[in-house]
Amino acid sequence: MNSIKEFITDHQEWSIGIASVIIGSILTIITTIIWDNHKNKKKFNALLKNLLFELKENQSRVNLVIEKLPNEIQEKIKKGNLNSGVLITDAEIAKLNWSFPKPYAVDAWKTFVSSGFAVDLPPELFQKIYKIYDSIHSINFLSGLSVSLFQISAQQNR
Repeated sequence: MNSIKEFITDHQEWSIGIASVIIGSILTIITTIIWDNHKNKKKFNALLKNLLFELKENQSRVNLVIEKLPNEIQEKIKKGNLNSGVLITDAEIAKLNWSFPKPYAVDAWKTFVSSGFAVDLPPELFQKIYKIYDSIHSINFLSGLSVSLFQISAQQNR
């Protein structure tokens, strides 16, 4: 033990230098961890804001489509169960004006999931958002399919 004390007193500049390097390294690591956590929290919040904006935009587009539907169909939608669907007769479908809108946005969701931050959401919230985007993907798929079906039915050789 005396030899360690003697070494430290004889080589104070070395001892101070080594202690400074160790303390500096520890402070750097702690600061880096804190800064990374801060940046990740800011990214997470920004991605959540984008996701919320995208969901609100999609919701307003869906509401505009529903507002343009005949009153009978609007009533069926209000009374219906969105999980099991709403039954609309062929006669009601024939009365509808057809248009081919652009697909609903899913970019913020794709970015959020690919960023790896989706695991930070509470499981219940993740499942709810996942179900919403699963429905949006289905709507987009069926919309694209309807364009193809109309093109096929418009040809002379059906």
